[in-house]
Amino acid sequence: MLMIGHLAEASSILFDGFRVGNVAPATQNPEFIQACGACLPKGYRIAHVRLDSSSYQADIVNDCQDAGKTFAIGGRLDATTQRATAATPKPTGRRIPIAPLLRRCTA
Repeated sequence: MLMIGHLAEASSILFDGFRVGNVAPATQNPEFIQACGACLPKGYRIAHVRLDSSSYQADIVNDCQDAGKTFAIGGRLDATTQRATAATPKPTGRRIPIAPLLRRCTA
């Protein structure tokens, strides 16, 4: 199963991995996020994380909250989810782009 960590601001791939065999999509997702963070240039950090539903895990949610990262995890868009989304404050921060090219990291 292929995993790719993208850096939206620089339109670059930070880290990729391939899990061999019949592995569940939720396997080692926290470790993958940490590996992506290790690939950032010195002085930068991951501030926002967007994941699919396989990453709906307590470890990931807790780590994001503890580190002050905003995060979005895909899931069903039912009426309850729509109400919760409508009640969530919208971010007001300004995005600051980083250098357009990053060296490929093999963490």
